[in-house]
Amino acid sequence: MKIARLSHPDGPHFAVLNEETGNYHLIQGDPLYAGVQPSGEVYSAGDARLVAPMLPRSKALGLMVGHDWVVGEEQDLPALAMKPNTAVAGPGAALAVPRGSKRAIVRPALVAVIARPGRDVPVSRVKELVFGYTLGLEIFDGDAAAHPGSVQAAGFDASLGLGPVMETKFGEPEAISGTFVVGDRVTEIDLENPIAQISELISGASALTSFLPGDLVMLPIAAEASVATNGTHVSVKLEGIGTLTADVMLG
Repeated sequence: MKIARLSHPDGPHFAVLNEETGNYHLIQGDPLYAGVQPSGEVYSAGDARLVAPMLPRSKALGLMVGHDWVVGEEQDLPALAMKPNTAVAGPGAALAVPRGSKRAIVRPALVAVIARPGRDVPVSRVKELVFGYTLGLEIFDGDAAAHPGSVQAAGFDASLGLGPVMETKFGEPEAISGTFVVGDRVTEIDLENPIAQISELISGASALTSFLPGDLVMLPIAAEASVATNGTHVSVKLEGIGTLTADVMLG
């Protein structure tokens, strides 16, 4: 099931995407708490304006640029990047590094949306916490990224594009494929065991911090991040979820 979040006169509303018709069927309340209960209101694809499918209640957590997670290996938790909820921007929105920065680093991610509170969660129970998956475009301040403990490198406003939808029935594919585009450069995505990888990351991070409903965990899905200049158009496409686009702006 694909759940989106739409701009609405009464404020953002969640909606279920009918993939056959392209229509969005609005639901009542927040699906993390109220389940999926149709309200009866329907938006066509042409009338729907998508916003970020989820705003984290407390944080979005991922890896600092230059760090990887290798499934099944005994490893220390790598340097983590924590983003506030003001970092989140919806599909097609601009992503911006802080004023004065001359270099932006962009990286695509598979993003888990947390549905239940959790701390010290074993890998075998991570799926109980996850509501669904969406796509992310993470942006880092290239001038500050050399200092892995620096909030300035990752934790600024408009540094995480999110969307277009949350897929609640993503399953556990052996591999996922797609494309990551930065300007004219196209990188193929071919990632094995994505759910195992993100589950281990969530489990490892839960030893450090408690997760709350709506929190996000980002797993890098491209072989490497890319440098983007002012005005660069970027996108990530992943089978089973869709396509997320953004434009990079230097401060």
